[in-house]
Amino acid sequence: MADKRKRSEPKSIVKRKKAKDFYCAKDRAANKGYFKVPLDASGVLVACRRGCERKAAKELVDLFTQYADEMYPAQSKDGDNDENNDDNDDEEEEDFEASIAKELSELKAPQKNQRVSSIHTDVECLTFIKTKHPIQPVDLVHRILSDLERDQKPRTRYTSRLLPVQKTCLADTEKMQNLASKLLVPVMDAPAEDGSLPGRTYAVMPRVRRFSGLERKAIIDCITPLVAERHRVDLDSPDYTIIVEICENVCMMSVVPDWNRFKKYNIESILGTNDAGTPRPEVKKSEPKKSDNQDDKQTSDANASGDITKQNPEE
Repeated sequence: MADKRKRSEPKSIVKRKKAKDFYCAKDRAANKGYFKVPLDASGVLVACRRGCERKAAKELVDLFTQYADEMYPAQSKDGDNDENNDDNDDEEEEDFEASIAKELSELKAPQKNQRVSSIHTDVECLTFIKTKHPIQPVDLVHRILSDLERDQKPRTRYTSRLLPVQKTCLADTEKMQNLASKLLVPVMDAPAEDGSLPGRTYAVMPRVRRFSGLERKAIIDCITPLVAERHRVDLDSPDYTIIVEICENVCMMSVVPDWNRFKKYNIESILGTNDAGTPRPEVKKSEPKKSDNQDDKQTSDANASGDITKQNPEE
């Protein structure tokens, strides 16, 4: 009977295990499902495949950095003139050593001034790429989608949609109106070449995730009065689309062109069709391959029928 009894652990060890499980579960609950995009930030809201949020963020940071270097080349920090080219060899060696030491220190130091960085949102199928001045998210995404439309070559593997975010604010009607008025004036009130103020078409595209404080109609009613009366609503082919994405208590807003041309800024739709009405080519299903057992069976049946024919030639 004594061998069958299980040896119980000391109470101190059991106590420590319970405390560890409690605090680990508490940390997991605190870090789960919280939308971590900060206020007053700019960047790109990314829709991606489920479970591939970090992979999508990594590939987009590389892609955005490449485009940002082309569109917004960094200014040179070297203020030296060409008159200093006649220095002595000792001074050149000292400058060379100093430059190497400076580069090493920059590599070791944390990259606080990184122009493109990723923010893990802790929301499934969503990630956020934060950008800094002078990068303009609308121009950056428009350039990338234009290249994808022209070349029809995928540049990403896990990304589905790129939504530029000019600014973020609190999901409150007053805050949203203040932000919308700042974003709409440079676009909708821009004069034409002759100096006149033309009427433009627009559409409001709101979307609410995990937030019950505002509905779609309330968002549209909040933004529409800010647009001048000479502009009119056109949902089919608007000149500009006002994107309002709300997740929890964070509102992400931007005014973008070519919303329908770029298939609602959906990468898969842009690459899937060259024209709006051209579907993807269907993949023909191959016929099932016959197994060796079936071939042997057919061969044996054929031999058997041949033997019967030989035995009964009159038939």
